[in-house]
Amino acid sequence: MSTLSSTTMIEQNKAAESQYNELWRRFHEFNPKVRAEIRRVRTYEDLGNVPSFYHLFFGLKFPYSDQWHRIVYFFPYLDETSAVDGLYRPLGRQFLDHKISESRIVQLVRADHPQDMDYLRRLIQHAQPVANWRNFGSLLYYWGKSNARKILQDYCLAAVALDDQSREYQNQKSPSQQGESHD
Repeated sequence: MSTLSSTTMIEQNKAAESQYNELWRRFHEFNPKVRAEIRRVRTYEDLGNVPSFYHLFFGLKFPYSDQWHRIVYFFPYLDETSAVDGLYRPLGRQFLDHKISESRIVQLVRADHPQDMDYLRRLIQHAQPVANWRNFGSLLYYWGKSNARKILQDYCLAAVALDDQSREYQNQKSPSQQGESHD
């Protein structure tokens, strides 16, 4: 029975991933003026007031839902190569790599919906992460406090790992090199 449910979940994930990719493709097929309408939206809630947002869903084989609203809100801030699967580092790690402060991640975790989407968008705009749809699409589609905490967890664990690597490097220096280095 668990094999059946695992298989079903895998099929659902593949279907969702192809839907993310279809929306992504449609968004980039829009002319730049229409894409700019979506980009200029100031808040998550304002996206629902933009007709071109709903035009994305015309003729698709899957229905519109609020989950898709969350995904489309981030389209203008992701590189077109983001739709390609490949090496994916957790979002929290990418935020750390782009020198985003821990306090900004904590702000995201503490924010209520829909302000959390606005905070996350600002972080995405700053870091411009590589976000393949298998990971990033699911993160947004099933967004909630647990996903925000997952970003914080990935951020903190990556910071600890980098700190440990730095300490190891310092310990590997010869005594003469340690004496030369003054911070």
